[in-house]
Amino acid sequence: MKTLHQIFLSSLAKDKVFSKNGILVSGVEVPNPSVVGKAVRASLYLYLSTVIGQALGYVFWLTMTGLIGAEGLGHVVAVTSLSYLVIPSLSLGLRASLARHLGESYGRGDIDKFRQYFSTAVAFTAVTTCTISLLMGAVAASGLNVAAYTPTMLALASIMVLTNLGTPFNSLMVALRRTDLILLSNVVGGLLKIGLGIALALLTHSWVGAALSYASTGFSLIVVGLVYTLAHLKPFTTPTLEALKSLIIAGLSVWIPTVITTMGQQLGTIAIFGFRGALETGLYYVAFMVSGLLTSIPVSVASVLTPTLAGLGDGRKRTAWKAISLSMALTTPLAVGTALYSSNILMLLGEVYCLASPLLTILAIASIPQTILLGVNSLVYAYGMYRRTLILGVATNVTRVALYLLLTPTLGGYGAALAMASGSVSGFLAALCISRRVGFFIDWSLILKSILVPTMLGSVRLLKTPWLVGPLVIGSSYLIYPRIGVITRDDLRDLAYSVLSEHVTVKVYHRLKNVIDLVIPPT
Repeated sequence: MKTLHQIFLSSLAKDKVFSKNGILVSGVEVPNPSVVGKAVRASLYLYLSTVIGQALGYVFWLTMTGLIGAEGLGHVVAVTSLSYLVIPSLSLGLRASLARHLGESYGRGDIDKFRQYFSTAVAFTAVTTCTISLLMGAVAASGLNVAAYTPTMLALASIMVLTNLGTPFNSLMVALRRTDLILLSNVVGGLLKIGLGIALALLTHSWVGAALSYASTGFSLIVVGLVYTLAHLKPFTTPTLEALKSLIIAGLSVWIPTVITTMGQQLGTIAIFGFRGALETGLYYVAFMVSGLLTSIPVSVASVLTPTLAGLGDGRKRTAWKAISLSMALTTPLAVGTALYSSNILMLLGEVYCLASPLLTILAIASIPQTILLGVNSLVYAYGMYRRTLILGVATNVTRVALYLLLTPTLGGYGAALAMASGSVSGFLAALCISRRVGFFIDWSLILKSILVPTMLGSVRLLKTPWLVGPLVIGSSYLIYPRIGVITRDDLRDLAYSVLSEHVTVKVYHRLKNVIDLVIPPT
């Protein structure tokens, strides 16, 4: 087992750190390709954990729909939404601030600070989470209803709140770029959720068993995180008020928008449940979860990007733009395909879910401006520009919450989807203003190319071909992008290195050189 000290030394040796994670090219410092490659690999693991988690989630929902029905599904969604509404309120932005501080300490090789931040975050999270969970349990035990929530629903939500104990472990794995462990916990937790869900639903003959099993993924992360921590972070450090103060100062700029974000996301679900009932709640939730496969690409990149940028001495803006451009290239064809073929995609989950097709179309389109927003947010937060981070979060999520309250009572799921999309657009506009102020250049010709290519290819839908043909044609955007400069051979090389390793990539290239050069011509 490697100690934390050995992990730091081996990482610094592999990254060949020069001038704080940078290398000199023609007198200009640029990001170390090894660091960028590791960040890309970590992002891919995060995305895979989301995709596989979503896939296992779909199996769970399809199975539960057969066992408890769409209305029972709506009750489960309402319970989970309540717990997800409470959890961010506990953390004071700890997930983001801890990842940033751990990434900064990691980049500088400061082991003592690294341990201090982590132990302080664990202690703070344990105290706040257990306190709130006990309070919610006490309200449930008193037999009181809170709005549409019964004591049973409150008790189940109090159990789900305990999954917040995994927050420091998530930040640790992101900062150390060990997101493969997050993938492992999601796979194990997802499988447990399905198995326990079936067993408990049959045992209880109600949605209660399904709701209990939903916490499996969160508790799986806690177990994996504990095992990794006990193996690598000894000796432990006593928590300090100084470290807590630093974490809270950095976290508050994220916490306020995060609370509003969660209110924006979960309040929409809760509002639909209150105004329209369990069935429409389930339909909106399915559309939201499918669109999450799109937004999880830039979200995964942004999650790893923040601690990576914080640990860099220079080259932050170039690294941020590289991440944004790759996220746009990966996300846009998927977003266009999902928007155009939303009803066909939802049909795979069941005929009833086709009613959510317009909602999915709206959410899919909104994922495009959100990609740029997330990249700019990561950059300014890594720089320690907490006020600007706060502005971005408020611009995005105050819009969402205001429109949720205005539109959901009359439009139901449509109103919630429009509110979510409007928040992404307002945050995008705020990101453009802030990027100018900090001197961050956005190549609009590249952005337009990445959008226009799949949109033009999407016109194949007018030909009324079999629906599977359409997504394949739109997917050919990935072959066109290298030819028009949206993705460069260097970008593809970095992606290949991060997935296959340099040795395997070179070997594959030599064997398939003619084919690769034909598809992606050398410049």
